[in-house]
Amino acid sequence: MSESKEVKPALVQFVVGGYPYTLAVADVEKYPESFLARAIDEKWRTDESAIEIQRDGEIFRFVSAYLVSGRLPRGQGSSELSADVVQAIKVEADFYNLPKLARECDTPQTDED
Repeated sequence: MSESKEVKPALVQFVVGGYPYTLAVADVEKYPESFLARAIDEKWRTDESAIEIQRDGEIFRFVSAYLVSGRLPRGQGSSELSADVVQAIKVEADFYNLPKLARECDTPQTDED
């Protein structure tokens, strides 16, 4: 007897602080303990509309980039992040339960990043 599983779409839409983001489900699911992975599982139990999150939508672009690359985006052509921005990213990483990103925010930026 085979169990039927619901097929999830390849993309998920978030609206964070009024900013729309579209992410690959596979990128979100790389972090199964994260708030975002739990949100898509819970949301898809009822519908596939955009998931609205009342957080800092501008800072979420760094969280989104982390989900894709597994690294805090700094160096290699990206502008240097100020200490205030890195602290704001850490606050969001803690909220989204992304401990590796939060730890990366504590790592000093080097010219080689």
